Amino acid sequence: MKKMKRTRIILCALAAGFLGAGCADDAQEAAFGILEARLNFDAPASRGYVLATDPACTATAADAWCTVSRSGDSIIVSVTDNASIESRHTSLTLVSGGVSRQIPVSQSGGYFRLESDSVQHTGDSLATLTLAVSSAFDYETVPSASWVTCTRDGQTLRLAVESNRTGAPRQADISLSCPTMGKAFRVSLLQYSVDDLMGSWTASYTTNNGQPQTAQVTLTHNAADSTVSLSGLDQNYESITLKADADKQQFSFATGMFIGFLERGSTTYRIYQQGATGTHEVRPAETRTLHYGSLFSVSDEGKQVLAFQSDSTFTDGASMEGIAVMADMNGQMRSVSEYYGLQLTR
Repeated sequence: MKKMKRTRIILCALAAGFLGAGCADDAQEAAFGILEARLNFDAPASRGYVLATDPACTATAADAWCTVSRSGDSIIVSVTDNASIESRHTSLTLVSGGVSRQIPVSQSGGYFRLESDSVQHTGDSLATLTLAVSSAFDYETVPSASWVTCTRDGQTLRLAVESNRTGAPRQADISLSCPTMGKAFRVSLLQYSVDDLMGSWTASYTTNNGQPQTAQVTLTHNAADSTVSLSGLDQNYESITLKADADKQQFSFATGMFIGFLERGSTTYRIYQQGATGTHEVRPAETRTLHYGSLFSVSDEGKQVLAFQSDSTFTDGASMEGIAVMADMNGQMRSVSEYYGLQLTR
């Protein structure tokens, strides 16, 4: 009887021990937690932290780009630059008395983007241009000319341009490079006014029959009415002078414009500019005014180029791809000359 009683006492003691151990583990796990964590990072190298209920817990990171260190009761988490455009993720493992916690770590991908056009135009006056440049990292700007100064303001790059008193168009290239991303952009800045474009040029175009033609032409700015005259274009009719509306850095040939008179034999005709489509269809009956505008550039060989392109479309959506000179012959408009793909170089 005494033996059975002793056995019962031992079993009860063992049971109590097991139950006590289980309660202790649960209590320890419940007691170990995260008080605060700042572990979402932008692309540049930076630091965050973790505060745990056990300041003495150990912490390890799953990937080499993320490292941990101690500072008082804080776990300091450091990440390197993320030069990839893709975001990346890892985790921290915190251990305290056999109990572990995992915490996610995230870092955004890097970027370096030029949001503005890569070719900028400005007049001869003192000016400041702004470019939208988005970059996660520091980047460098180097202008090719001393008359341009670059200043960064957040996601904006400001180009301070000095007055152009040379009497001619000038160009500067601004190099933008981000070493961390291994990317670079180039912005071309063209400074000129309509007056700087005046003078002699070599014109090239095709006729309504598709024949290529070249001619030595002259541009003249008529300040009184803000128009530009283009003379010498047509070798068959040297008296034809096209007229364009001038506006700052651009001028454009408008449809429906009276441009003078043309003599053929003993008859004098009134002549007008009209628009033509890419399929060489002249549209004299078009009711609205269309424009064939100039676009100035400098070629890799350093030549100045004035290429003309459609600024608007006809009523049916066809673009204006050429200029037609039409004569009023007793109320009937007839084509005299047509110019397609007009381009001037010098």
